[in-house]
Amino acid sequence: MISDKSDMYMAGLGYNNLNGDYKIVVAESCNLHNNLIEVQIYDVKLDFCKTIKCDFPYKFISHTTPAVTHANGIPHWHVKRANNNGHSVILSFNLVAERFEEIALPENIFDFKFISALDGCLCIGLRDSLSDPFYVWKMGEYGRKNCWIKLEIVYHRKTRSCLMPLGFLEDQIVMNLDRVSLWSDRTGSGSIEPICFDRTISILSGCSIHFVPVLPSLDIK
Repeated sequence: MISDKSDMYMAGLGYNNLNGDYKIVVAESCNLHNNLIEVQIYDVKLDFCKTIKCDFPYKFISHTTPAVTHANGIPHWHVKRANNNGHSVILSFNLVAERFEEIALPENIFDFKFISALDGCLCIGLRDSLSDPFYVWKMGEYGRKNCWIKLEIVYHRKTRSCLMPLGFLEDQIVMNLDRVSLWSDRTGSGSIEPICFDRTISILSGCSIHFVPVLPSLDIK
């Protein structure tokens, strides 16, 4: 589905719980013109592929942008606005209407480093500088702007890499350091054990991580 001409693309797998169908969605930068992009959609149930055009006033942030698929089956990507401010956007793909839709960010948040799915919830990560804590905003109730909850990952020394939380397992949290999976004590004991070995793992030597709950946003109905 990805052409040889493409230098940047985003792809994802989604699930439509209305009909129990899976869809693969691919968008390539070479097919982006005047804020319109060609999107390839492969319907697994029908074994059928089609191409549609969607509004896309955004720009890609990396050569490959994999989707984060929420528990509801909707794929999400991290993109930037194409205008001068270049703010970060969580972009989802509506599998029924077959169009891109934005997910509202926490108030006064205009940029973030990653998106992920933490403990079944959509989340984003932010860090202003190497000496600052790494903040994670978790969406408690999907699609509601006022349901973001702020967490904090505390580093005991500077590190140029950031950890992307992937999920919880008993008393541990599974993290991802770029392309490296880690174990970290959920209660903040400072014990970190690598699952996959990589040269970048040495960056974390002597660094401990824990979550500190921060006052959550008000859920205003």
